[in-house]
Amino acid sequence: MGHTAAAEELDVAVVGGGPAGLAAAVALLRTCPPGTRLQVFEAGAGYSASQGAAVGLFMNGVKALGALEPTLPHRLISEAVLFSHWRDYDDVSGELLPGSMPLDRAGGLRTTGYTPCHVQWSTLRGALYELLPPGTVQFGCKVVGCEEVTAAATPGDGSSDGGSGSVGGAYQLRMVRRRRSADGEAAGQERQQKQKQGLQDQEDQEEEEEEEVVVVVRARHVVAADGYFSRVRRTGGDGGKPIFRGKVRWFGSLTTAELLAAVESSSAAAAAAGGEQGSKQQEQERQGALRLRLPDCLDASRNPDGMRSVHRWMPGGPNRVLDVQAAPRGFVFYPISLPTTGPGGSRLVWSMYADMPVLAAAGVDFPPPPAPSSAADEGASSSGSSSSSGAAAVAAAAEEAANDAHGAHVGGARARGEAALQRALAVAAGYGLPEDVRSIAAATPPERVSEFGMYQHTPEMATPGAWARGRLVHVGDAAHAGPPDGTGANFALEDAAVLGACVRRHGLGPEAFAAWEAARMPRLVDHLYNKAIPPMEKWARMQNTEFEPLWRPEQVLEAAADQQRACVHLHPPAEVAEAAARAVALGDDAGATEAIRKWAWSALREAVVAKAVDAGVIASPADVEPAAAAAAAAPTAAAAAATHQPAAAVGAGGSAKPASS
Repeated sequence: MGHTAAAEELDVAVVGGGPAGLAAAVALLRTCPPGTRLQVFEAGAGYSASQGAAVGLFMNGVKALGALEPTLPHRLISEAVLFSHWRDYDDVSGELLPGSMPLDRAGGLRTTGYTPCHVQWSTLRGALYELLPPGTVQFGCKVVGCEEVTAAATPGDGSSDGGSGSVGGAYQLRMVRRRRSADGEAAGQERQQKQKQGLQDQEDQEEEEEEEVVVVVRARHVVAADGYFSRVRRTGGDGGKPIFRGKVRWFGSLTTAELLAAVESSSAAAAAAGGEQGSKQQEQERQGALRLRLPDCLDASRNPDGMRSVHRWMPGGPNRVLDVQAAPRGFVFYPISLPTTGPGGSRLVWSMYADMPVLAAAGVDFPPPPAPSSAADEGASSSGSSSSSGAAAVAAAAEEAANDAHGAHVGGARARGEAALQRALAVAAGYGLPEDVRSIAAATPPERVSEFGMYQHTPEMATPGAWARGRLVHVGDAAHAGPPDGTGANFALEDAAVLGACVRRHGLGPEAFAAWEAARMPRLVDHLYNKAIPPMEKWARMQNTEFEPLWRPEQVLEAAADQQRACVHLHPPAEVAEAAARAVALGDDAGATEAIRKWAWSALREAVVAKAVDAGVIASPADVEPAAAAAAAAPTAAAAAATHQPAAAVGAGGSAKPASS
């Protein structure tokens, strides 16, 4: 462990550089006074394109993104994938199960003007990161403790509680900061280049030569976005920790090129082994080994939509459970990027779920043996001084180990790499998952395989003061971790949009944080815990919502004028920009905002329709434009006039509040 650095002073410290933390940072910088000192602290050494799975961008998430930046959804849709089918299989026989069907993309576009698209988690994170000023995110900063300290508010301090003049205070964050040594500067420059190309994994980054420094940061306000087992919440909040659900999840990712190369290599090795005369023991070992082969679900001759589908293997039979996470075991596989995204083709991800009895039947214990303690973990047990050692450090390390039972430590993975992969394959073989499906996992580079204990917050952890207390607020999974069903990221984006609106209304401080909690808690409690609400009604409630724009029309117009600004994917056309500029000049900010919102939604709808046609999930735009379909069926003079209606229909459907809302 290195030396202890001097304390830094901030107005806002955001802990966690995932989508929840980055979105919150964007929202606060949109609504806090100029000059607000805000930093995001991310434990990882950097960002990698291979981190995370897919995020389903649902209507509520898209609207929340639009509240942060009107064209941010467009940036994501350009790299999104649209699935055409949802296919379920028996996880022993491999046969297609009843209920597997194509998804009604056209119906969704007709009724709401949108249909869910999937983007890589890392793509969402990258798009939010681009919106922040350079240097806002500090990498290699693992927060290991948070405590509140009190002090009198400084007169004229721009970080005061909205001018209330109340007694102020601060939070003290202890963190272990990794910094490259002088000898590692050249390697660091190479790392940055690889990160841009998406070629470097987190494990590679951590192997570079670094030194660790204990840092104390003092911040007037803290936004905890450090995940479902939030260390900030455990040490500085209500101490709440999620409950183990009795289920384990494995996650991995690979490219199509890697899958095909592994299958080809396995076939070549098997052919070579077949021509050799080995001992009886070698022959038995060869027979017991898994020979990789192309999964049937990706065989284009059998399944031409294989690369545009979500594939799930679960127990069949009369008592079949449709929810893969509620079933005793399940395996899910799907592509999450376009074939042109990276040098290896589409990125493929898989997840495997298993209850504890399934692990036991396969002879796999959980939790797995703990990883060796690191200097960072020892730093978690210190009081912020590099001289802490002895019995106190040992006791704190033991407490930390207890907190991290079942793998629920920051970072989420108890096992990673080859150990996690072999445990997953053992469980899959134990219950008889078909060999072609197991080939998907077996072909995955071990450094991209992680094992997680699945945890969830309980209703008792959603009581007033649990998510926001004083100048500390928790967002995303740190506040309300639910099942990994795709809704969590969208609710985290909602958290950010609502937080920004509350800060704009009340000023940065406890009043805004309390208002945020009061607004968010009923909505999340109903969605996560209220079993009296039918699932379809929950879905409708989740989708039908609106958010106050946090951007100002002048900002959008300035970005439109700066065609070189990298974070802006789409600029409003001249007529929209001119109309908004006229409204601003007349002092009609509301009118300018509405003009930009209406255009942005219309443009998004057009982009999603084009994406759907390109992906083959709808035949043509006419599938979602009844007027255009009628015109094609009846080429009369009246119908010819109606050919101009689709653009008008897009404009109407592109209003800030679609008809279905």
